[in-house]
Amino acid sequence: MGHSNRSDTGVTPKKKATATERPTKAPPDLATFGGRLRAAYVGAGFTRNAFVNRIKSTNAHVMRLERGAIPGSDVLVRIANACRVNERWLAQGMEGAAAEFHEWLRSEAPRDLTAQETWLLASIVLPGPHPGTLFYNAVLTAWRMGAGPHQTVVRH
Repeated sequence: MGHSNRSDTGVTPKKKATATERPTKAPPDLATFGGRLRAAYVGAGFTRNAFVNRIKSTNAHVMRLERGAIPGSDVLVRIANACRVNERWLAQGMEGAAAEFHEWLRSEAPRDLTAQETWLLASIVLPGPHPGTLFYNAVLTAWRMGAGPHQTVVRH
């Protein structure tokens, strides 16, 4: 007789899922604070426990934040610094990131910025954390040194 997959109890044992069969988590919803928070700490290479330790918080607090609670400004700063993301993006999503770019244009951008350079910088759309002013200055410097549009943005 052939070998049966049933145990002595008559119940078919469950087969362990392999890595390719395991259900994958849906990507975080970047339209919500909780989704951006998860994207930020996972993108920075933290597990939730390591992230909790890094920002000196509790697992329960981070879980509340992931479900939609809004942190105080001190916690927001700790999260942004730990994950190396833009505070405005973390708090407000792309609206905050767009505000960051326009603030840079108003206050820190060189006065001789050309229309082509403005277009280049405004066209940079990165999924997840949006760059801050230091990033825009670096891209502009690379552009002015002769780098083409496809060479100016390097992901780490």
